[in-house]
Amino acid sequence: MEPFDNGWKYIIQQHLYDFLSFYFPQVHTLLDIAAKPRFLDKELQRLTRRSKTGKRYADLLVQVQLKTGEPGILFCHIEVQQSPEKNLTWRLFQYSYRIFDRLGFYPITLALLTDSVPGFRPEGLTIEAAGLPVVRFQFYTAKLLDFDERVSDSALGTMAGSGAANPFALATKIHLEYMAARKKNKRRLTRLEDANQSLLYLKLELTRQLKTHGHSSLQIQSLFMFLDWIILLPEGLDEVYYKESRKVLEDSAMGFISTPERIGLRRGLKEGMERGIEKGIEKGIEQGITRGQLVAEQAILIRQLERKFGLTEEERTVISSIQNSETLERALDSIIEATDKAQVFEVLESPGQNRQE
Repeated sequence: MEPFDNGWKYIIQQHLYDFLSFYFPQVHTLLDIAAKPRFLDKELQRLTRRSKTGKRYADLLVQVQLKTGEPGILFCHIEVQQSPEKNLTWRLFQYSYRIFDRLGFYPITLALLTDSVPGFRPEGLTIEAAGLPVVRFQFYTAKLLDFDERVSDSALGTMAGSGAANPFALATKIHLEYMAARKKNKRRLTRLEDANQSLLYLKLELTRQLKTHGHSSLQIQSLFMFLDWIILLPEGLDEVYYKESRKVLEDSAMGFISTPERIGLRRGLKEGMERGIEKGIEKGIEQGITRGQLVAEQAILIRQLERKFGLTEEERTVISSIQNSETLERALDSIIEATDKAQVFEVLESPGQNRQE
């Protein structure tokens, strides 16, 4: 999957009901939001295994509970193509009847359109036989371009002031401003370095806004990860961004960097400084930073796996024993697609993971 796919899929999984409330309120009102949704990743994989189009899709299949007490199925599609897919309606129809065939429920099909083509407005379809309608298929769409006024600075301020901050308002703004910046850069900036620098400034400005619209600490964490996936920077500028963004979010007192991560970073720096007394300050600091980053990555992986699948104490110990940063990063990347924690542990058990005995 591409970064756009990962970003949208991640934030929807973390805040499904906020997603529905913002883009599909007519569906949100039908649901019992006290009931925990269940993401049917394995079932969706079986349904999509036959796809050979080569296109990128970010799809989610979710079991929810209706206010009537009955179960319901949502099929959420995020159209992440830069150019709209002409056969989108037909593809969604195919998924709809496959879901019914497999699960015994017709899903409520939702499509979030992130493209930049105002006229792309896919609708349902009617299949006829001998001139008579025999099948009608309907789905619901939300197009990011239509939310431009709802995510203006004044609108976001009003939501924050009323205590009704929704993370998808800012997520929409992030995506729209990125699209606008790319379009502007293509017209005005001929040097790639200048275009990347402008994206760095945009990403830092959007990062500052994470703390100004009344979001919870968890929402800020999710939005930060979403922003990081949507606006990619080259390696050199990426390092600049992370240094500056940590200053911004730590100073906000919003607790973006979780306690385990902060402790891990400080512990690593302290260990490095202590070693530096014996082996040289410069080398010690370098070792400390490396150790701190390693402990932070372990803490993030433990937290994300705990949230999605749950962990035993033994499994936490296994993760804490991994001493290879690249292995931990690959494991973190695999969480989005993983349908079982065993898939993530397969990454950790790959050759070269450098466990600490």
